[in-house]
Amino acid sequence: MPQPFTLTERRARLKTMLKSTGPINMEAYREAICGATEEERASLARTVQPAKILGSEREAAQAPETLTSLGFYLLGALTSSPATAIRTWCTVGYISRTRCSADTHREHLGWFITGLTERSDEWVLQLAAVEHDPWTEAQDAWEPVHTVLRNRHLVSESPAYLELLTHMIPPMRANEEAFKRYNPHKLTIEEFFRSDPLLLEHDFWALFRGEGLLRGRLGQRDAAIAFMRYMCERFEGVRERALEETLRALLRDFSAANSAIFGHLHRALQPSREEILGLFQLYVSVLGAAPSPSVSLAQDMLNTAVDEASDEQALAVIDASAAVLFRTEKKVLRAQLRLLTKLVKAHPECAAQVSTLVADAVESMPLDVQPGARKLIAPATVSTSTVEGADKGMTDAGKTAVSIHIPDIAPQKQEPAGFFAPRAPITDDHEFQRLFYDGYDGADIPRMLAYLMQHPVVELGPEALAPHQLMQGFNTGPRDADPGAYMRYLTMWPHLKDADNYKAPVLKFQKYDKTKHHPLSSRPADVLVQQFKWVHAHQTEQQPVVEGSQELWPYRTELIALITEPLPAENYEWARSWAVFQHISAWIWLDAKKVPGGRLPQWRQVFYPHAAPEKSPFAWRVLNVHRVAGEYQRRIEEAQYSTGMELVVQWYAWLTQNTPDVLAAQFAPACFAAVYETQSAGAEVQMLRALADTHSVLGAPSYCAIAACASARQEQVRAHAAECIAALAGRGMLEPDAFSAELSWLLSHQYVQAQRLVRTLTDTASISPLAGWRVCQVLQGLLPVVGELNRGGALVQLLAQLAQQYGAIINIPECLQPKMKGSTVLAKNLRALSALSPRPTELARQAQEQTLTILKTNPS
Repeated sequence: MPQPFTLTERRARLKTMLKSTGPINMEAYREAICGATEEERASLARTVQPAKILGSEREAAQAPETLTSLGFYLLGALTSSPATAIRTWCTVGYISRTRCSADTHREHLGWFITGLTERSDEWVLQLAAVEHDPWTEAQDAWEPVHTVLRNRHLVSESPAYLELLTHMIPPMRANEEAFKRYNPHKLTIEEFFRSDPLLLEHDFWALFRGEGLLRGRLGQRDAAIAFMRYMCERFEGVRERALEETLRALLRDFSAANSAIFGHLHRALQPSREEILGLFQLYVSVLGAAPSPSVSLAQDMLNTAVDEASDEQALAVIDASAAVLFRTEKKVLRAQLRLLTKLVKAHPECAAQVSTLVADAVESMPLDVQPGARKLIAPATVSTSTVEGADKGMTDAGKTAVSIHIPDIAPQKQEPAGFFAPRAPITDDHEFQRLFYDGYDGADIPRMLAYLMQHPVVELGPEALAPHQLMQGFNTGPRDADPGAYMRYLTMWPHLKDADNYKAPVLKFQKYDKTKHHPLSSRPADVLVQQFKWVHAHQTEQQPVVEGSQELWPYRTELIALITEPLPAENYEWARSWAVFQHISAWIWLDAKKVPGGRLPQWRQVFYPHAAPEKSPFAWRVLNVHRVAGEYQRRIEEAQYSTGMELVVQWYAWLTQNTPDVLAAQFAPACFAAVYETQSAGAEVQMLRALADTHSVLGAPSYCAIAACASARQEQVRAHAAECIAALAGRGMLEPDAFSAELSWLLSHQYVQAQRLVRTLTDTASISPLAGWRVCQVLQGLLPVVGELNRGGALVQLLAQLAQQYGAIINIPECLQPKMKGSTVLAKNLRALSALSPRPTELARQAQEQTLTILKTNPS
């Protein structure tokens, strides 16, 4: 068996073939590339430059005859980024499909797929996960992606691939026979799925596991039902599996709107009594779903067959009813009581358990539902919590159940870890290359700049020094305050300035835009730009003087320095201030009408010195947040549009890791903007990740920023907020009282929405037992204000659920006592909260164990 080629041999062969003027030997190219690793392919791509051989979209449009199979093969075989490969195919390949002959296009497509098929499994799966515009790119992207997955015996459930599938499924036809008669080359739905068995065996059912995919494809309820009936009629076994998959879809964490379509499909299939009994346990599980239509579906189906349920199935219904009976929807409650009534008639031996179950929940039910519930309660029924307490948590006297005590943890300074773990200085060019090419974060910037100060010219490898590559890196040079662009500029500039095709830079470092970047500004982006300028001044052996700076501020070099260590901790007293929105330009994206009172909160340091102290002038400049309120609108614009904002936040988080409240105060505009708008450059997410790994005790500005993100409009930001809260709780760094205080203030002033906050805290509680308990403590701290909030009852409902899971009792504040009467959501949940009894639970035991482990690791 011949030995595989080395990278040097592959590069030499490719260079020789590219220089040849004879006919192109495609098999020779395949032989030179086949078997190369992804790292080798990336290196070869820098030598061969597939995009240059293929040509640009403009060149292809002007002269489609110049497109070659070699260019498409190299595009698939060598392009490092899967997204670049498939999107280039969608643009240039579209020209091949529409401007070249059918045979030529098939040849181009075949060689492109050949190149893709040779890639690693990981690369191919990343290719399938690339998102496309379904209306303009689906037709061109589907065939290569789908074919290469089949060639490599891989399956993908990425949302992008499944969305492509939904757009490739042919539409429903009223008369398929007539359609085929006039369109013989177009596929029907049945022909499409029969063309590849895996489309029906795997991909079709994957649509049930992705949120919004079926709804996005089928749209209206009637169209979805017609499509499902078509599939059941044409394909054997689809009906049976559809009944199961629709129920499993109802158990997934989909929104109510995206779950509804599966309920409609299930009802349309009209399962028989035998089919319901076969899926009995799934129906029982659906009783615990969040959307009420899903629960109603399960109740209707179980009501049909519960009289034939086995003893084990009857007990499962009773267990699942515990959560249903504490819901607030009257329709759901009445349906569940009817189901339990029918179950007791079929299984009289379960009457005592049902009686106890209903007795525990009856007081939390609406007044007009309670009479029907009391019919199921036997006289002198003992509540479930008391029975469990007698079994598990009796005191020595044998009479009283007690809950498990979970100690509080006072946050304290810890050793840096995670994102803030110390990073060793860069020792050689190879290590710098690894960071420069493979990716770096904001915490790597200081050591990279320090290395560039000591080694202004970094060797980047022979393949990276081609003039075309140099100019490409140069032309993507500094724009605004993008750290990535500045890093490329600093790294490439020493090589570029001696290149034959060197041209003057579009944006010179020597000139500083006075209107955009104040040389002594405390904005994190400005300070970071100044770090790059300082290094460039050293590279060019110039004085670090900013042109025009004398007009703005007496230039003082002691306020600017290259920072390679985080700033020391500072102890500040914080106070709230306001950013008032009186006059907003048309291009500012945050509408002042959405902001309560036309103003947003901001934090400032009390008694911050007006002049720089001699010992730490740079820290005085960087830690000053007094100008944030005056720059609020610009900070909001920056949070949406600025390229490289994530790196800026990461760098500033590293710089201020010993005083994280300064980080939160600097990026408060981004956090509050996220409450009202969805557009974001990622600043708030990076801030949350940094706070999650903090080793310093957080104060009010940090909890305020986390609270704002917990009510963000984007679900992704709320998910990061939930993970941040859970991470802090899991390391003993969360102070529930301080977090409650900030949430109470923001809720009272309508800067945070209770409904969004409930979703975030619910997600937090699901991450770990200790996180759930800390959420319970946070919610308890919110009780004094929930009576005055819009949808405050939802917060109490979550508190009641968590308190029941942890076996805790919650004292109702006096201010809420009058609000316990009536049938409002708040009143019902307050009554449910007051009716809880202490008892030991498994969740509480796990939370206690986590707490004790933290206390042993970090004793106070």
